[in-house]
Amino acid sequence: MRTPAPVLALTLALAALPAAAQQAAKPELSRQDRHFTEHALDGGIAEVQLGKLADQRAGSEAVRTFGQRMVTDHSEANQKLSAIANRLGMPAPKEISRGHRHTVDRLTALSGADFDRAYMQTMVEDHRKDVKEFRKQAEDGQNAELKSFAQQTVPTLEQHLRLAEDTQAKLHGEQAQVPR
Repeated sequence: MRTPAPVLALTLALAALPAAAQQAAKPELSRQDRHFTEHALDGGIAEVQLGKLADQRAGSEAVRTFGQRMVTDHSEANQKLSAIANRLGMPAPKEISRGHRHTVDRLTALSGADFDRAYMQTMVEDHRKDVKEFRKQAEDGQNAELKSFAQQTVPTLEQHLRLAEDTQAKLHGEQAQVPR
């Protein structure tokens, strides 16, 4: 038996309502908000992977400690941002971007003092960029939830940058004292 066209059309329309309602409930993100979210999620995952790598490959206890701090703090921030992103219809990435993958691969090939120098240089550079991007989002973001997340995260990132710079300076001081 064939279903009459009006009944079929009504059935299809009713079936689409929950999906349409769900889509309508998710706010449209500005280009800046979307870019910030994607970049912050990618960078946060990379920070955790690199922090774990520091625990395995670092020669300096200070670098291992810094890496462990990155794992702890960025894991927490990643959970918060992932929850926000999911509510906004942006699932967290499963893998890190090609650029971060290159960094992980490059640092995986190093160990000891060579790893320490390269890792801390990477952390200083990354956190300088992160602080700048999070400050911009905290000031100019359109989505209130993402803006609030950035505002709350900036002080931690500033602290990470200071720790990275201090750890890097400590490494340079230790290297200067080693007889050649």
